[in-house]
Parts: sequence; structure tokens; C-alpha cells
Amino acid sequence: MKSNPKPELKADSESKNLGIFTSLWRTVEAGEAKAVLLSAACFFCVLTSYYILRPIREQFASAAGGSQALPTLYLYVFITMLILTPVFGAIFTRFARRTFVPLIYAFFCVCMAVIAWLLTLPIDPQLMAKVFYIWLSVFNLFVVSVFWSCMADVFNAASAKRLFGIIALGGTAGAVLGPNIAALLVKPLGLPAMCLIALGFLVLALVLMLMLFKERESVQQDINGEVLGGSIWAGAITTFQEPLLRRMALLLLCAGGVSSVLYSLQSDYVAQNFSTPVARTQFFSIIDGITNLLTVLLQLALVRYMLSNYGAGRTMSLPNAVNAAAFLIIAVIAAPILVSVALILSRSVGYGLIGPARESVYTHVAREPRFKAKNFIDTVVWRGGDVLCMTLTAWMVRKSASITDFALVCALFAAIAAMLAWNVERLYPAAVKDRGVD
Repeated sequence: MKSNPKPELKADSESKNLGIFTSLWRTVEAGEAKAVLLSAACFFCVLTSYYILRPIREQFASAAGGSQALPTLYLYVFITMLILTPVFGAIFTRFARRTFVPLIYAFFCVCMAVIAWLLTLPIDPQLMAKVFYIWLSVFNLFVVSVFWSCMADVFNAASAKRLFGIIALGGTAGAVLGPNIAALLVKPLGLPAMCLIALGFLVLALVLMLMLFKERESVQQDINGEVLGGSIWAGAITTFQEPLLRRMALLLLCAGGVSSVLYSLQSDYVAQNFSTPVARTQFFSIIDGITNLLTVLLQLALVRYMLSNYGAGRTMSLPNAVNAAAFLIIAVIAAPILVSVALILSRSVGYGLIGPARESVYTHVAREPRFKAKNFIDTVVWRGGDVLCMTLTAWMVRKSASITDFALVCALFAAIAAMLAWNVERLYPAAVKDRGVD
């Protein structure tokens, strides 16, 4: 009688998965474990909070007019970024890390509570859509940018190659959980309750960040209490002066251009096929869920290997080159359903591979630009690029551009990003005073 092979196959699969996790954890050296766990848990809470609310934001954009409304919405976001950049620059300049990070997170906690309250009031839906969309777009970029700036402070360049994949994986787990919470609970509980649940995760992220600072206090006491100083405009000025930072800004513009075009097209599709806020929220939750599951697989299987063996430049370049080739194939096939597939694939490689590699680059940058210039690039530059790309997309839609046309534009953006990223290491400063953890 033949034995059933299925239990053995299952055991082999479980052993393989366990081996991946074990291999990742073996990269953590003595004295790093608690800091890594706190960092990953903090990022988990940050992205859970954001991804609970992200599907709500997307449905608001579809309801507001899709690709034709997005350029205006992102123009408002861009203007908000311009206003807030000197404000946060002043905070970075005058307060130490252990003060300004909690201050920024607490600010967004208060904002989230106010948004939850506003959603209970009989406010004009179009106005509420704009307020929610602008606020969440600003929230995401500032909170995530500050988080990774702290990671570049807590861990040095050598540690980043080993550990940023693990920390990013913690965030991706939150990005998987968040959309599922939204998909399951938005119908029975409503939008205000989603904001309150997201608020709870953001408060927990703040607590974990404070615990991380306390954990590293013995080896980073000077950094925790050190004021960055300098000008509130230093981030913008340094970005244009330094070759590495200019390259990172251009790279973000091109890589972000792909997502902006696909995002606009996806928004139109949802507006045409889903009529209620709950249905639109659930659809976007599913898209985010699939994207983030693929991101987990990439982070488990590839990111640490590629960063350690190929460096940040090629780890960013190769996925962009693959994206460019994929868009050329889409241009030939020209099926509308491929827009959703392309969005999922481009986001998953962006979050799974390009994101951790990009953040590791900033461990080679001095402390002041690490916070100020990076924040400027991640907010003003990113959203400025979104405005341009979404305006281009809206114009192409009005001109009845085909899927092939949009795919060729995305292929061009991805190819330029691949070339910009390939040799980025040659632009690293010759000597940067590293204050991270050894």
C-alpha cells in the first residue's frame, strides 16, 4: 500500500519556510536583537495604521473623479508639503531626536482623532474627500520618512544591509494586516471606527519608538540628546547641492512616476465599476492585500541576499529593469486588466526590494541631511512628481490614449530609474561620521 506523500511535502514546506526565517534572524548580531524587534514592531504598527485608512482614501479619490481629480488633489498635497516642510525643518533644527520624533507622531495622532470626529459630522462629501485625501497623503510620507531616518540613525551602513530587510518585513506584515482589517470591519463599523482603530496602532508605534530610544540610550546617548541645528531650509538646499541626494531625488521621481500613472488608471476603473464607498474600499483592500503578500515573499527570499551581494544600487536597478521589460510586454498585449496586475507587481517590488535598498543608502549620509534632506525628498519632491505625472495621465486620458501608450510611458520611467540606480554607490561621500550602532 502506497504511503501518502502529502504530509511529507507539507513538512518540507514548513521546514523551508522556517529555514528562511532562521536565516534572516541569524544576520542579527549580539546586542542588536531587542533594537531590531522594537524597530520591526514599530514599523508594523505604523503601516497597519496607514493601510487601514488607505483603502478609504482611494475610494474617496475614485468618488471625486478618478484620474481627472487626482492632479488637483495632489496639487493640494504638494502645497501642504511646501507649507509643512519649513515647520518640520524648524522642529528638526531646534529639538533632539528623542523630542522631535514623539512630537511629530503625537501631532498625527491628534490629527487622526480629529478626522474620526469629522467623519461623524454632516459635512459635504466632496469636501470631506479632499480633506481626508490630503491629510492621509501627508501623514504617510512624513511618518514613514521620519521612521526610516531614525533607522539610519540607530543602525550603521553595515548593519543596514543585514537588518533593514527584517525591519521592512515587520512593516509589510502590518501592510498585510491593515487592508484585511479595513475589508472585514468597514461595513459593520463604518469609516470613523476605522480611524479610531488606526489611531490605536499609531499610538502603539509611538510607544515602541520611545522604547527603542531607551534601548539604545546607553550607546547613543549623544545622538538621542543632540540637536541637529542648521537652517530650516537645509533639506532643500542640500538636496540640490549634493550629487548623491540629487540622484536619489531623480530616482524617486522616475520610480514614483510609474506608480502615479498606474494609480490614476486604477482609480478610473474603480469609479466606473463600483458605486458605493464600502464596495470601493473593499476592492482597494483586496489590491493592497495581494500587493503586500507578494512584498513579504520578496523580502523573505531576496532583499537581504541582494543587498549583501549586489549593494543598494543594483538592488534598486534590477527590479526597475524588470518593470521596464514587463511594461513593454503589456504594451503589446494591451489588456485593461493588466493595469491592476502591473500596479500590484510594481508596488510589490517597490516595497519589497527597492524600498529597503533605498533606505540603506541614507546610512551613508551625514546626520543633518539624513533627516532634513531625506524628509524633503520623501515629501516635497515625491508629491511634486506625483502632481506632474498625474497631470500627464489626466491629459492622456482626455486625449483617449490607449493602454499601449500608458505602458510605454511607464516603461520609459522604469528604464530611466534603472539607469539612475545602477552605480549610485560611486556617489557615496568619501567620509561620513557614522553615529549608528556597531
